[in-house]
Amino acid sequence: ITDAKEIIPDTVVTPADSVAPTPIAVPASRKLRVTLPTGRVIQEKKAIDTLKEFVLFAGVDNVRALNLVYSNVPFISATLDKKYSSAQKELGGGLYLFGNSSTGKKKEQIEHIAQILNIDVKVEII
Repeated sequence: ITDAKEIIPDTVVTPADSVAPTPIAVPASRKLRVTLPTGRVIQEKKAIDTLKEFVLFAGVDNVRALNLVYSNVPFISATLDKKYSSAQKELGGGLYLFGNSSTGKKKEQIEHIAQILNIDVKVEII
């Protein structure tokens, strides 16, 4: 065989010889803090849960009456969307909150709803 090559095994690397890969920077989880006119603060572990609590405070029926739609899905719906069902949070009473948005967008949604419903709130990304 004229074109045969010798196969040489790779060098064994011990943990002391290896170099740890540089970790990829991942942005820290961002939360929302909503301060209500009463001084009550809504601040959950996840931004979607803070949004949900704000909607409950503002009144699900009041917010639903605004007929808000995001990504062609009603903001508050009586049905689960085929594509976004995993992004919908149950509000109770057979209604679901659409939450497939960034923390910044959720902040804007709260501010928009508060403005329309005349609720004085302070919304912060923390």
